Amino acid sequence: MKVTHVLTLVSSTGEYGGPQAVADNLAGALTALGHQVEVIAGRRTLDVSASAAMTSRVIAVPVRRLMPRGGVSELFGWRMLTQIVGAVRRADVVHIHFARDAVPVVAAVVALVVRRPYVVQTHGMVQPDRRPGVRFGDRFVFAPLLRRASERLVLTETERASIQAVAGRECSAVVLPNGNRRAVDEVEGEHAREALFLARIHPRKRVMDFARAAVLSGESGIRFRVVGPDGGQLAELLQFMQDDSSGSLVYEGALAPRAVRARLIRSGVFVLPSEAEPFPMAVVEALQAGLPCVVTESCAIAPMLSQSGAALVVPDGRPDLLAGAVRQILDAPGVWQNMRQAALRLSEEELNLERICVELAEIYGTAVASTP
Repeated sequence: MKVTHVLTLVSSTGEYGGPQAVADNLAGALTALGHQVEVIAGRRTLDVSASAAMTSRVIAVPVRRLMPRGGVSELFGWRMLTQIVGAVRRADVVHIHFARDAVPVVAAVVALVVRRPYVVQTHGMVQPDRRPGVRFGDRFVFAPLLRRASERLVLTETERASIQAVAGRECSAVVLPNGNRRAVDEVEGEHAREALFLARIHPRKRVMDFARAAVLSGESGIRFRVVGPDGGQLAELLQFMQDDSSGSLVYEGALAPRAVRARLIRSGVFVLPSEAEPFPMAVVEALQAGLPCVVTESCAIAPMLSQSGAALVVPDGRPDLLAGAVRQILDAPGVWQNMRQAALRLSEEELNLERICVELAEIYGTAVASTP
């Protein structure tokens, strides 16, 4: 099959987060299964190396904000429209990484106009919102496009309920977890006494809880490292670091997506204190690298991580317990090794990208067959 993936934004720093990594992984795995896959995505005008951050074939189109103070949701451009029309016409099926953004909305409309089946994957980005402007957009734009899709892909049952709250109870959805490519290398030897936060520096990611956990760890000898692009809270983090004299907390800057795995395997434990994460791709990548994790109770996959033995789960907003969980893992080599094996086992058995893509290809096939 000829498959086109459409994504709002790719960047050299992974600014758009999980959807970029998911699109890249799916495109690569589908290509390995024999499908012809291309990715159409926006890129910021000055980010000329954005496409190099992807391992799959991507056409990265310069986009601009439609409004001077607009955000990612308002990125678009005439060249993007031209590329979307051409790519959709070439495709047998279109896979849209969907949010309340201009790019996926236009892609869905074009698919409807040229009569191509499209599948939407929402990545936890479409949640019920009571604000009048959002409700208006949902009623007349987003909900109809969700309903007209051949299929909707969600990460969890909770996200399925969210989609139905936005688009209607009759709007079915398939639960398809995030996965990652199988590792080709192994981590041997002793683990590093290091806790790693690798995500956007955004208030929802709660990087300040991680920073406070670093201070609370005191003389433990554990290094706390922050990696990721600014999402609105970097200035606060840097000021906190300036006021902290311990030196245990270091910000390393943003990292190209293709360099993430190499950074993960140099660490000892992956920490994501985020609020209400649906299915964090960063955790999937950490598990695949054999890294024990610490997540919060509001993370949608916290029960799966805890039951597998691959992660410790702590209450939201408790840096003290976050610090304790990090020490519990790193202070006991046996605990670390058992959690490492559990992480690798979970990655292979439940988050295997090849198996996920076999199911996805079947969904594509059904969409193509049911389109007149």
